[in-house]
Amino acid sequence: MRSEIGLWRKMAELCGASAIVGPTLGRYDADMAVIAASLRGDEKPVSVLAVVANSAKSWVGGSKYYLNERLDLVRGVNVARVGAATATFSLEQRALFDPDVILLQAFPAPLDPRAFLDDPAWRLLRAVRAGKVYRMPDFPNFLAPVFDPLLVRWLAELLHPGVDAGDMRAAVRLAYHDAFGYDLDDEAIDELLAVEANRRSFGYGRFSSERRASAK
Repeated sequence: MRSEIGLWRKMAELCGASAIVGPTLGRYDADMAVIAASLRGDEKPVSVLAVVANSAKSWVGGSKYYLNERLDLVRGVNVARVGAATATFSLEQRALFDPDVILLQAFPAPLDPRAFLDDPAWRLLRAVRAGKVYRMPDFPNFLAPVFDPLLVRWLAELLHPGVDAGDMRAAVRLAYHDAFGYDLDDEAIDELLAVEANRRSFGYGRFSSERRASAK
């Protein structure tokens, strides 16, 4: 993660935008500290399988998967981390993985949690039987200082429902406003957080605009 921030810093220098580096990294450090403080330290590790797809096939994120470091921060464990960088998988391998949670990467091709929940073959896995299959937010990958705190916050609250790292939707709105000068409405935030795609997934209502409205 720090190497990605170093690359971002260098790109800012090359573009003559060094003035934004200090404030942006200051917010990054502050946000990550808030997320770390929201974890009590006694959370049980949660096993995760990350599924990625393009138009031709699906595979799992393995030893070099970009999410591994982020999962480490929130006591998540990638069950496919030992082995190849990425790998295809058979029905038998799915059963051996048997994770607590399945994460579906939003790119290159979006995957629908409902297709997994309705597939008898995938129901071999306890994550599917428990409804814990989630499409990940559609955040850009290569703007770590802006989007890593959002992704890590989302992971912390998703994997550990008792954790409250603040208002996720407010954090998304503030990040887009500060980084791009763009004000997102609730519909856009719902789309970024894949609220509709995850409507049947266990506990995902905590991220919806309806839940936030009813809490006020």
